[in-house]
Amino acid sequence: MEMIHVRKPTYYFWKSPGASQEQIQRQYDLLKRCGFRIALYTDGPEQKDIQQALKTLIRNHWKDS
Repeated sequence: MEMIHVRKPTYYFWKSPGASQEQIQRQYDLLKRCGFRIALYTDGPEQKDIQQALKTLIRNHWKDS
């Protein structure tokens, strides 16, 4: 019998500056129930370019591995 390993997809969740803790927790719980592994980002400049943020995230991951 062959085993297939299925990894949970990761959802990268950025906190909006105006979002309350309750809103964030509700969204987090919803995504968790859907089977996502969630990385929550709450710091950093508000107007940062999302493409640059993802490139930096990947670069940092490669440095750590």
